[in-house]
Amino acid sequence: MKRQIISVRFENLRNEAHVELNETVITTIDRYNPVQVGIEIMYAGYRQLVATEVSLLDMMRKNEYTLEIHAQDRVRDSIFRGLSDAVKSGLNHFDDGKCEAAGTLSAIFDHYANIDTRTFDEETAAMDDLLRELASDEASACVLTLAVKDWTEQLALENRKFKELMQARYGETAQRPLLRVHAVRADVDRTLHTILNYLDVVTTVHGPAVCELLVNELNTVFERYRHILTQQTGVRKKNHSHEALKREHEA
Repeated sequence: MKRQIISVRFENLRNEAHVELNETVITTIDRYNPVQVGIEIMYAGYRQLVATEVSLLDMMRKNEYTLEIHAQDRVRDSIFRGLSDAVKSGLNHFDDGKCEAAGTLSAIFDHYANIDTRTFDEETAAMDDLLRELASDEASACVLTLAVKDWTEQLALENRKFKELMQARYGETAQRPLLRVHAVRADVDRTLHTILNYLDVVTTVHGPAVCELLVNELNTVFERYRHILTQQTGVRKKNHSHEALKREHEA
């Protein structure tokens, strides 16, 4: 018998595309009523597995905060050093007013020496204290005189971004389970294949008309993802050829 449902190598899809495909399948099946189609039991298990996969991938994305936090800390440190250098440079300014302003600000910065060597939490607390001191009446006047207000505003912005990233990370559970994405994906694929094989057989032997309508719509979805896989394969081949050519030239 000729297969009615288009074959797709689901296991070759990238994580985001894999989730997107399965969520689209769920939306499509829901419209045709799993009970009427006759797949309610296996479909319930499939939905639960997809929900688990989505949850695990969400954890993985949240884990990326660690990389973002370190990157944002480097940005914050760079702005702090730039502001500190601008204040130090002002100590040698030819304008007495600017030189005096730099002296006042320099005394404040001396208290926060090596701020970027502290732990994240300690540095953030110290940065908040520094920014509050710079916002005081005397210091803010010196900031304007020395023309470094843009530096202080940027430092406040980058420090705020850092705190937001830290807060997002703290929002996660302290102990996360081991990410079982590959195993769960395999279970999702097996269950989906079981559902599709059932629909394929029912459609082939002239089952309920609703099954044929469902299969036709699913085929439209699968055709799109076959195209995505073809594009992925083309990119991999191109990159592989480029690397091979590079190695050949280096030999």
